[in-house]
Amino acid sequence: MSVSVRGLEAIYYEDGTKGGTIFQQCEELCSIVGEVDSIYHSPPDELAIIDGLNVTKIQRRGFPDSVVWNIGEAKAGGLKDLGAGEWRRYLCVESGAIAEKVVVQPGETWEASQCFTATSAGAAAASPSTPAADDAEVVEAGGEGLSAERMDEVKGRLMRRRRAPAQSSSTGHTRSWSRKRRRLFTV
Repeated sequence: MSVSVRGLEAIYYEDGTKGGTIFQQCEELCSIVGEVDSIYHSPPDELAIIDGLNVTKIQRRGFPDSVVWNIGEAKAGGLKDLGAGEWRRYLCVESGAIAEKVVVQPGETWEASQCFTATSAGAAAASPSTPAADDAEVVEAGGEGLSAERMDEVKGRLMRRRRAPAQSSSTGHTRSWSRKRRRLFTV
């Protein structure tokens, strides 16, 4: 895999592959080689996944943390939605509230989002804040800019990866989480 993440330089992270030990990202590009399970605390609001000439920008709002994750070859067989060798093409970069859980009291609101912008074939990759080229695809909740075939593929993967559905508690709040290491969010 020749994929890297830009924008994490000098950010402290918790390395799940090393028992949660805290490190500081020293390199400008975080290269993905094998298993990665890192929680970056207070990263910049925009990161970029660099894959050759393809750049996917991830803009987050309201989320204090970012996760960079790849299951690696040794554990890939345990994921039912990854075929043989697909771990090499898989990288998860997502925003979340992991270090501190978010609690929204009745009558209050909390907003958070992440937006992906994919640019391909020669777009400038000098920094995550480089403006997108005219042919950039903005991937939002509705999947604008994606072909029907690609949207079906994305929907299929999301359905297979979906963990437990959100559950209502007796207080009327909704609780959900997406990975076993994540802290519970009360919304």
